[in-house]
Amino acid sequence: MMAPIDFDALTLDQVRDLWSEYLKILLPRHRSRDLLARALSYHLQARTEGGPTQTLRRKLDDLAPRFVADRDFAPAPAARPKPGSVLVREWNGVSYAVTVTSTGFLYEGKPFTSLTAVARAITGTHWNGPHFFRLTNGVRKK
Repeated sequence: MMAPIDFDALTLDQVRDLWSEYLKILLPRHRSRDLLARALSYHLQARTEGGPTQTLRRKLDDLAPRFVADRDFAPAPAARPKPGSVLVREWNGVSYAVTVTSTGFLYEGKPFTSLTAVARAITGTHWNGPHFFRLTNGVRKK
């Protein structure tokens, strides 16, 4: 594991040297020290912590052509139930209630950051949380 790097204290030449040392990939044409430092930081973090998930990569790949075709394109943020809403789902004959909070979800008095984590706690297996709770665009299906 490498020691933390203070990117703010590095010169452009030092950032370029670190890029060559750690990444072994072609240095981008960027002339900005700040952009190179940010890109280097991202690549190093992705290497140690893991990069974007496959789901995020697919989503970005789907969105990229739309941004190229229309510079004003702005995808709508994913709709989310309002805090205070209670989502109810029956699973294997048992009814489960999940409260939406401003920071996530509350199930059996425990906080969760995603509906997927709640669905896993309920079923013991991986589920897409919004699908499990039958949500579409933040609105419950009828």
